Amino acid sequence: QTQEGIKKNFNTANTIEEIIINVPASRRNLVRRFKQVTGITPIEYLQKTRIEAAKHLLEQSRHSIMEVMLESGYNDLKTFRSLFKKTVGMTPRMYREKFSGQLM
Repeated sequence: QTQEGIKKNFNTANTIEEIIINVPASRRNLVRRFKQVTGITPIEYLQKTRIEAAKHLLEQSRHSIMEVMLESGYNDLKTFRSLFKKTVGMTPRMYREKFSGQLM
């Protein structure tokens, strides 16, 4: 249920609390159970989902980096770039350049 909530709301939710509001469990228990099932915390899952969405947009669209950032649920370019680089190993711009020949 939490994974589905994250997938549906990754680009609008600012906190895990906004996603798990309808889950009948305490935050602590939910985080513990989520990590047992997935191996990562809900926050890490949210970040992973957002980065995957950003990668898809960078590969498949001509949106600006700012538009990709916003559509992926981020509201700060520095944070987006930092998390993207930490996760993917390159900046969003470098990632786009790598896949630019594969666009439509």
